[in-house]
Amino acid sequence: MAGAGLLLVYRIPFFRGSLFDWAILLFLTTAGVAVWSSYDPEAAQAKFLVLFAAAVLYWAVSSQAISNFWVTTGVIAAWCVFIGGHFLLVHDWTELPADFSVLNDFGLRWAAIRPSFDLRPIHPNLAGGMLAALIPVQIVALIYAFRRGMETYALAFGGALIFSLAALLLTSSRAAWAALAFALVIGILWLSAGWVQSRYRLSQSGIFIVLALAAILAVVVAFDGPGQIFQAFNFIPGSSSAVSRLALFEEVLHLSPDYPFIGGGLTSFPGLYSEYILNSPFFIFGYAHNVYLDVLIEQGIFGLVFFLIIILGVTARLFIRILGSDHKSQRLSAVRWGAFMGLIVLLAHGLLDDPFYGMEGTALLFILPGLAIAATPGKPKTRHGAAISSRQKFLRAGLVGIGILAASAVLFFTISALVQSPPTILESNLGAIEMAKAGLADWPTGEWDASLDPAKYAAAEQHFERALSNDPDQITPLYRLGLISLYKRDFTSAVGYLEEAQSTDPDHPGVRKSLGFAYVWLANFDEALPLLETSDGVDNELAGYISWWGQQGRPDLAEYAGQMLGLVNPAGAR
Repeated sequence: MAGAGLLLVYRIPFFRGSLFDWAILLFLTTAGVAVWSSYDPEAAQAKFLVLFAAAVLYWAVSSQAISNFWVTTGVIAAWCVFIGGHFLLVHDWTELPADFSVLNDFGLRWAAIRPSFDLRPIHPNLAGGMLAALIPVQIVALIYAFRRGMETYALAFGGALIFSLAALLLTSSRAAWAALAFALVIGILWLSAGWVQSRYRLSQSGIFIVLALAAILAVVVAFDGPGQIFQAFNFIPGSSSAVSRLALFEEVLHLSPDYPFIGGGLTSFPGLYSEYILNSPFFIFGYAHNVYLDVLIEQGIFGLVFFLIIILGVTARLFIRILGSDHKSQRLSAVRWGAFMGLIVLLAHGLLDDPFYGMEGTALLFILPGLAIAATPGKPKTRHGAAISSRQKFLRAGLVGIGILAASAVLFFTISALVQSPPTILESNLGAIEMAKAGLADWPTGEWDASLDPAKYAAAEQHFERALSNDPDQITPLYRLGLISLYKRDFTSAVGYLEEAQSTDPDHPGVRKSLGFAYVWLANFDEALPLLETSDGVDNELAGYISWWGQQGRPDLAEYAGQMLGLVNPAGAR
């Protein structure tokens, strides 16, 4: 908030009624609804305040004049130094070692001599993601200061950049490195296009587009398709998480139909994922490691649409101005390229991690969109100050058309199912919210089958039953009623609901595991085995049930758990 306060001294932010101002307000509205839907209202309120602060910072930055270039870029550079300094002063390379032995050795040596601070550590992937997105602003500010002969500014930004790059390197976050490299390649392609233009009098924007398309084609051919790009991380020394991230994303997608109209609530991802995807009472992940999935799960499809309007919209606006305008102001060009490359990092890195919504960087979520708006004031002009040319109008219309088509496709494929039966979907959505509020109020409990009071799910049951009366094949009420039947120890009913749910979504991890356990409690081990043997940690859970059911006065179920354990993991049988 210190950065926002400093910027407010120069110009008070105000609501100008633009598309992006309204998108910010509507995004905050969905966030406000997500406070109500969260199973942890106190944590949700805290996150809402941080999102509100992010909106204030957006308005503060977006209303800055280009004459405040050094203030704006200086604040962003200060954020980079703060993030990097926090990471270097607190990170424990023993507990979370770097992926590269050389970097880890250096980190351990540094940790042995650094001062001690009682601060909350930042995960290296999150620190790396924030640094990678903000470093381009430092780069362009340094280049501008160097070109203008401003030695003091050049030394200040150069020192901040070196420090930030060193911190980014020590995070060993390969996703952040790759996203920053991708953005820098785009900048290099633009400079290369300018070099060709100066010698052959061709259109710089046209040359850039040709070079960019050639680079994209080369990457796709080199990796034999987009899906193989994730595998590229396996060729970089160190541990690889590309495959596990893909598995996580697939699991999270099974959660999204539960909260389409109304999100599952701010800060609710950990409990929703653990309880309803993994059927675990333990904390597994704090966020989805994908900014788009995190927004979708917590704020619903409308929150995601408004978020995409903001992020993709300002990026497209910036791209149009960069390609379609011959503005010769070095200062304006520097701001535009710093914001554009930062947004590219945010968009690309957001596919693999989520530092700007899921965790510590939430207050900075809209700082780069704000900088992009500040760098694109008024209507685009050519260098002669005339209206944009027909070619530039065509380019602008083409990009806008692509954006409209993309948005239409997203809305069609995500909302078409809702349009078919919106009251039913809404009933399921409300039931899932009520169930989470009732069952996750004290989450994580760390105890298997701790939900022993099924009466608290009565309100959720009513929503689910009304949904099924209108659509008997909808997975959310089938799955959730199956879970509630398990809580009631009505295993026969549970199997009925869960079998229907599995026929609707055979790969749903939560459905498969719940159905497997329902079969166990009915002594149907042959049906349970293929469902449970693929679930991680199920042998430990079965071992715990042996003693737990004995304490509950159900020796028969304890015996069933032991028999199933012998089938799943003979070495762990008792």
